Amino acid sequence: MSNSLFIDCSFGISGDMMLSSLIDLGADIDYVRNKIASLPGIDKFSLAVESKNEHGIMTKELKLNFLNRNTDAINQHEHHHRTNKDIIQMIEDSELQEREKKRSISIFNAIAHAEAKIHGLLVSEVHFHEVGAMDSIIDIVGTCVALESLNIGKIIANKVPTGHGYINIAHGLYPVPAPATMEILKGLPLSEFTAEGELTTPTGAGFLKALVDELSDSINGEIVNIGYGKGTKEFKHPNILRTMILKEKVDNSELVNTIECQIDDCTPEELGYLFEILTNNKKVLDVYFTNVMMKKNRLGTLVTVLAYPQNTEEIEKLLLTQSTTFGVRKNEYKRVVLDRSFENIEVYGETIKMKLAKLDDELLKAIPEYEDIKSVAMKTGVPVRTVYEDIVVKYKQIDFKGES
Repeated sequence: MSNSLFIDCSFGISGDMMLSSLIDLGADIDYVRNKIASLPGIDKFSLAVESKNEHGIMTKELKLNFLNRNTDAINQHEHHHRTNKDIIQMIEDSELQEREKKRSISIFNAIAHAEAKIHGLLVSEVHFHEVGAMDSIIDIVGTCVALESLNIGKIIANKVPTGHGYINIAHGLYPVPAPATMEILKGLPLSEFTAEGELTTPTGAGFLKALVDELSDSINGEIVNIGYGKGTKEFKHPNILRTMILKEKVDNSELVNTIECQIDDCTPEELGYLFEILTNNKKVLDVYFTNVMMKKNRLGTLVTVLAYPQNTEEIEKLLLTQSTTFGVRKNEYKRVVLDRSFENIEVYGETIKMKLAKLDDELLKAIPEYEDIKSVAMKTGVPVRTVYEDIVVKYKQIDFKGES
């Protein structure tokens, strides 16, 4: 089962802050280094984190340097101009796992679409400047690899601030947020918190746009671990990004509709046929008939059908066309169900399907399918009750994890 991640970007978000916070959270830095090194054409680099006290909070700060044969290090902020197409090809040709590739490409595409709109280019023609630098490629790909190291599935984030003022970028002096950042964040709710300077970078905005499944200011679930990533800029507030692994509360509820009608002018044969076509319909979750007393002291039948909301209209039409009713009614309910799965066991040389029901990964029930029991009884001549009792004995010998 994958973990959920909550990104607390109350003070903003950038690429280096995201990666360092995930390493502080427990991502394997050696795994991150090795996967990044598989990118074709990547410069030789050293990647580490240092513990830093930021306004009284112990954090991790990313330390990234690029090495070559002639010098000890190349300034990590040297910008390499690459097109979006070039970068995606690097990722596709790497040894990254499929989800690592998918997430990395989605971030670059989110930024490229914003840049293309601003500069009037095709997405494939966009030349990255800040984001195209080697350090930013490592921030983005490294973050996606770190997410995989932590087995992160669902990602949640709160509202993000942008800051205000002016910054110098490749095209000159621009207001904060930068045009690309503003374009990427379009449609996302922004925080009211502000400070002078760039709080959210295009890379940080790309993370939120491409990776986040849900935006929420509340943390729903048990906090398992917390990581802090420090940015390089100095503010009066802590320049940190906080990430948390959550154990989410399992919601076993779902919405269903009941569709009902009362019938007092059908023959038993007609009611039997109606019951048969309802039970054979795969979009019907359940169906039952109840004897009721109707007006004028007539005995009648209350027909109740359970179905998902998206299938309700089809069931209504079936009742209206296949019965004598003049109308149907429906109600929406929330029902709670156990997690269900199936596994097979062998008795009398025959296969019996067991329906397993779990709550929070705890096995509560294991029920054999009646039709399988009946089939075994008919083939062997063993009474149904005896077959069932033998299944119970067999069940107690199995932990349903592939061991017996």
